[in-house]
Amino acid sequence: MSSDRNRLDAVLERALDGFGRIATVLGAALLVAAAAALISALVVLPLWLAATWAPRLYSGVLAFLVLLLLAAMLVRKLRTGGAVSVVAGMVQAGKWMVWLAAAYVSAVALVNGLLTIGIPLLVLVIGSAGYFGGRPRRQRG
Repeated sequence: MSSDRNRLDAVLERALDGFGRIATVLGAALLVAAAAALISALVVLPLWLAATWAPRLYSGVLAFLVLLLLAAMLVRKLRTGGAVSVVAGMVQAGKWMVWLAAAYVSAVALVNGLLTIGIPLLVLVIGSAGYFGGRPRRQRG
């Protein structure tokens, strides 16, 4: 009889140990979720309040931070790749900005019924993107 009692105690002990592990994992997950919610609230709430109470100041600070980030990226690129890689990247970015601006103007013209401007500009954008947008061909030598 005592051996049956020992087996039952062992089974109950294993079950309780398993439930304890499950509770520990669920508690840890709940703690991580609560910490993430708290940290995100500490970040997002001040940003939201600043954007609603002083939108011009918020926009100015945000623009300054973006420009600071771009300047840091430019300096880093200059240090690692040199001026040639920076100029090549700026030319590529300039091409994309021109294409996107022309596509936007074309879309606005088409939506507003200016087909004589929108269609030729759209054809020009698609054609130039196809001609200049590919990767440069290797020189055989």
